[in-house]
Amino acid sequence: MSRLKLRDRIRQGVFVLDGAMGTQLFARGVEPGSCNDLLDVKSPDIVLDIHRAYFEAGSDAVLTNTFGANRYALARHGCADRAFEINKAGAEVARRAAGEDRYVLGDVGPTGEPGTIDANGRFELRFKIRVGSFVDFYYRGTMDNTGQTLTGTLHGSGFSGEVLILSKSK
Repeated sequence: MSRLKLRDRIRQGVFVLDGAMGTQLFARGVEPGSCNDLLDVKSPDIVLDIHRAYFEAGSDAVLTNTFGANRYALARHGCADRAFEINKAGAEVARRAAGEDRYVLGDVGPTGEPGTIDANGRFELRFKIRVGSFVDFYYRGTMDNTGQTLTGTLHGSGFSGEVLILSKSK
């Protein structure tokens, strides 16, 4: 089965996204306050199992386990220098679960630092991973301010090919 372009698929009607990653991780014994994003590298089978469960429940797409995988949030866990590795692993794990027929959304959350726009670190890094074709599009989680959303959008628009960014605000 050949997957439709995302815009065409969304135009067809209901498009079901997965649910919360954090609560599913906690249900599997992950300690609150730990670096959930690092699990993409250290315990990818846990994350893979969650993605597969969402697909089995009827999701058309899953979000990568990368909501906090930016250098600011990762610095709080001592692994800011692993941002690329973690984002790439998160995209790969989600793609393994999705196969070629379902969609993967690269989850981009806020920096965790009020007023901080990390255009050259976080956003550029995430869009580079898209080039590797693991991610179909990006989902912008709740942003601290409009500037973060706009900056991410502008950096995404610099790539050839279609970039679709879905965003929600507080």
